[in-house]
Order: sequence, then structure tokens, then C-alpha cells
Amino acid sequence: MAILAFLILILVSYRRKKPKTEQPLPEVNAYFEHLEAEYEALPSPDVDPQHRHYREVIDEIISKKKSARNWDDLFKFELLLLQMASAEKLSRKAWLIRSRFSTAASAPDYSNYLDSKPPGPSLTPDVIKNPELLREDLKVLLQQLYWIYATRTAWEEKRNWFTKIFFFMYLVLAGFGLGTVLLLIVLNPPAADRWHPVFTLTAVALMGVIGGFVSMLQRLQRVPSGGGWVSNLLEMEHGRNSILYQSLISGAVFATILFMIFAAGLAKGDLFPNVAKSSDCSFLSLLRNASADGVQFSKLLVWSFIAGFAERFVPDFLDRFIAKAQAGEGKKVTGNQHHSGPQQG
Repeated sequence: MAILAFLILILVSYRRKKPKTEQPLPEVNAYFEHLEAEYEALPSPDVDPQHRHYREVIDEIISKKKSARNWDDLFKFELLLLQMASAEKLSRKAWLIRSRFSTAASAPDYSNYLDSKPPGPSLTPDVIKNPELLREDLKVLLQQLYWIYATRTAWEEKRNWFTKIFFFMYLVLAGFGLGTVLLLIVLNPPAADRWHPVFTLTAVALMGVIGGFVSMLQRLQRVPSGGGWVSNLLEMEHGRNSILYQSLISGAVFATILFMIFAAGLAKGDLFPNVAKSSDCSFLSLLRNASADGVQFSKLLVWSFIAGFAERFVPDFLDRFIAKAQAGEGKKVTGNQHHSGPQQG
């Protein structure tokens, strides 16, 4: 069953993509209409040929279908309006654009911007005489703002894709688990007894996989800060198959290894399942007995989930176990050297 789940995951990851129709962004069209109203409120066309060119570009953007508009069109629209704004208009727009940037950007980025000593938004004689310094500052802020908007939109799209895939895989794995339980119920006792080892390993592996999926889903829900947007987007776009395989394989492997640790008696206590009740049983008998006791099997499933959810739990346990074994071996060697040293008569 675990192999079948892996094959289904491969088919999902490499399925042929259907042509995607462009969908309008509600937030883009809403703010676009606001800018369009501002554009219509401008005075009559200026005799300045550069401003006439700006208007031609804006008219071309407005003529596009709503479904074809994106963040680039919105950025270009607002940038051209800013380019045509008077000094008085710039001084009023400055506080609004900077307020938007302080909300969208990370705290370190906004702090670095303030440390760069941006020009003041007050309508001073210097701003009236030469507003280009303030205009260029606001243009850079707009560029950064729309970059943040675009990357966050792409991030949400990728995160929604992973959520759908994880939900689908969860249904598949839950179906496998229920199918195994139903199989044991409908089979006669001798046949069901022969399938118990398979059921134990399958349940352990599936709980580890589910734990890995939940852990990955929680990490995707965390919003990255600063430059983390770009690196996370690149990872989600070009490494999405490795992310899915990592959750599937590492969760199953760590859960299985943890089961072996419990079976070997390397971890004991009231919180841990008592899998190895006797030291003279075969491995198949051990697998069969692990699911015979409801309480101990429930503990095993919980720890299997933890092994997949907390990715460092099993590796850290193995590292501590190796360090303890090496320390014990070192003491043994030191004791042997001391015992075999020269004796005085």
C-alpha cells in the first residue's frame, strides 16, 4: 500500500498540466478602478509631448481586458500617474506611498529605508523648485511595493497548490489505512493473523508520512520575511517534487526506524510503547504482537506521527545514541590501557 501511495504521488507530481486560463485578480481590478478615476480627474491633456506619451500608454493599459490585467499593468499605471503629478500632488502622495511601504515591507527593510535619509515630503521651496528628487524616491518605493505584491501573490498560489496536493495525499493514505483495517476485519482469524505484520508496518509508515505532510504544511503556512520570499518561491517552483518526496520518504523511514528502536528496547518508559515484551520472539511475531495490544499500539502510532512531524527527533536520538556508545567505548579503551600498564615489583 505504501508503494501504491508513492506511485500515486509520482503520477500527481508529473501529471500533464492543463492549459490555464487567465483569471483576474480582484485586488488588482479594484485598485485599478481607483487609479482610473484619478486619471480621469486630471486636467486637460498637457501640451508637453512627454505627458501626451504617458497618456497614450495609460490609455493602452486601460483598454486591456480585466482578465488580462496584472500587477505589472497596475505598477506601470501608478508610475505614470506619479510621473505626471505636480509638486503639490507629490508632497501629498509621499506619506501615503511610504505608509503602504511600511505596512508591506519587513521591519529591517523599512528601517534601512529610513536610514538612507529619504527626502522630506513637506512642500518646501526646494521641493517646489525641483520635485524630481522626491519623485524618484517614490518611484523606487513603488517598484519595491509592487515587487512585494507580485511575490506574495505567487507565494499564495504555490501554497494553495501544495495544500491541495497534501489534502489529496491525506485522503489516499487515510483510504489505505481504512482499507487495511477492513481487510483484517473481513478475513478469517488465521488469514488475518498472517496479515498483522503487514498491517503494523503499514500503519507505522503511514502515520510517519502523515506526520511529515502536516509538518511541511505548517511550514508553508508561515509567511517568510525579508528576502525569504524569493528563495522560498524558487524552492516551491523548482523543488516542489523534492518537497513532496521528502515528506513521503523521510516520514516513513523515520517512523520505521523509531519502531525498530522501540523493538530493540533502546527507549523505555511509560511514555514509550512496550513493543518487545519478550526477547525470544521472531521479528514477525514482534510485528504481530505490536498491534495486538491496543494501548501499546496507540502509543506506537502517536510516536510514529511524531517521528515524521519532528524531522530532527529520530536523527537527534541516533546522534545521542552514537555519542553515548563512542563515549563508552573510549572509557573501555582507557581502562584497558590502564590495566595493562607496567606494574612495579
